[in-house]
Amino acid sequence: MRPAIGLVVILAVLASSMRAQEAGRTFTEDQARHLLNRAGFGGTPEEISALARMGLKDAVSYVLDGPKGAQEELPAFVPKPFEEIPFAKLRELDEEERRAFRRRRQMHVRQQTQAFRQWWADRMLTTSWPLQEKVTLFWHGYFTSSIRSVRSSEAMIHQNELLRREGLGNFRTLLREITRDPAMLRYLDNDRNMRGAPNENYAREVMELFTLGEGHYTEKDIKECARALTGWVNRRGRVRFVRRRHDGGEKTIFGRTGRFDTDDALDIILLQPQAPRWVAQRILHFFVGAELPEGMVDRYGKLLRKHDWDLKPFFRTLFMDRDFYRPEVMGNHILSPVEYLVGIGRRLGENPPGWIIVYFADQLGQRLLDPPNVKGWEGGEAWITTATFMQRGNFARYLIEGFDRRAIFKDFAMEKPEGEEPMMEPEAPGDRKKFREARRKAGRMMARQMGGMMRGLGNKSWRPETRMREIVLLSGARTAPQVVDTLCGRFLGVPVTDEARETLAAFLKKEAQGMKARFRNPTLPWSEDVLRRLVHLILSLPEAQLG
Repeated sequence: MRPAIGLVVILAVLASSMRAQEAGRTFTEDQARHLLNRAGFGGTPEEISALARMGLKDAVSYVLDGPKGAQEELPAFVPKPFEEIPFAKLRELDEEERRAFRRRRQMHVRQQTQAFRQWWADRMLTTSWPLQEKVTLFWHGYFTSSIRSVRSSEAMIHQNELLRREGLGNFRTLLREITRDPAMLRYLDNDRNMRGAPNENYAREVMELFTLGEGHYTEKDIKECARALTGWVNRRGRVRFVRRRHDGGEKTIFGRTGRFDTDDALDIILLQPQAPRWVAQRILHFFVGAELPEGMVDRYGKLLRKHDWDLKPFFRTLFMDRDFYRPEVMGNHILSPVEYLVGIGRRLGENPPGWIIVYFADQLGQRLLDPPNVKGWEGGEAWITTATFMQRGNFARYLIEGFDRRAIFKDFAMEKPEGEEPMMEPEAPGDRKKFREARRKAGRMMARQMGGMMRGLGNKSWRPETRMREIVLLSGARTAPQVVDTLCGRFLGVPVTDEARETLAAFLKKEAQGMKARFRNPTLPWSEDVLRRLVHLILSLPEAQLG
């Protein structure tokens, strides 16, 4: 009997140890908020509490897999192809008719691109599976293409759907598909890559940006890889492989020799030791941060290799990793304009129309489907300048208080920046002439900018229906500090400093002095307008730019 009793004691100790470890993995609301921030665009207090109650394992599964039917809940965007004119008939047109045809095509591309941007913003705002859209946004900045260079809305929409479909699938499959993608073929000139006249643009970028990083390949590897990538053509959005354009000869890529084709070349690249490290590092920088714990890149690179480039095991492990929830990781990510604006919309509890998000993000430097270059958006601290920080606060106010065209014009054309001195005309005649010309030039530039902004808005306006008083009353908050805590907890992804909290509470106390007499219930002596102004102040804090 003694051995059995000893075994029971050992098992009891082990069970106690396991319970202690599990207790150490208690999933807190702060961690749930962090998970929603990084795997999506933030959440309301109700969503955060519901996720925390699931526990870590079930919460990660819910975020990673999405609720049942999430993929079919929103209608797909069906692009309308432009009615092209056959080349033979196009040659028969005179110059004026050709110009008219080109104008019609350009108008079609602009209108359909804008419609798709709005559709995508609406999807980010309303989806019950935000990770899918967050991953799509990440790959959009990774496998970059731009409507300015591609000049085909259908091709850019096709690429976006590819990133959405394969973004949580297999990286090898995604790399193969993006290599054949109509927009990528056009953007990096691989549709001009043919036997006898290889174009090395895509071969270079597939190594430097997509798989290995600079310094982990030779010029010979690029040249030989470019030969293997020959043969793909994009004819008015239709991609096909033309064998006579493909170089079927022997190539030597990273020391391997053979009659390699496109997939062979990509597989050889992915066999390089640096490949999983590079891909893991890019993903970790986006979802964790620029400063990664020592050994984390190697660990996740090995994980990619172990699972043969499948991405879901990567994300599942990451979202359950202790390092993902370290204090120095939580709240250290500078939000991109799209993340910032979509996050406000989702935390507001209602969904502002997508065109608002698209328009404001454009003004803040993140134009969807139009990254600045092949490296995508720089991100991080590059998102925040003195000008864009002020603009973020203005745009947050419009989302919270609503706006119309006249309000935008007043804010951006009539008001001069605080502290700016009026331009003084110099006394010397020569200097006065230069001054007047500079002033006319500045006026013309301002007119162009305001004209573009007004055309973008048209006659549109928007008013949110969410009532801040209802949010505060339902929370039970009554004092100024309680109201501040309630609204900060709803609209921010990170805690505010004590100094900021005291400043916000002082604002409410000052406003309350003149408002008690205006309300029958003095327990909440703040109007809806005052509470909206408070939320505007909250969203103008440095903490509001972090997630």
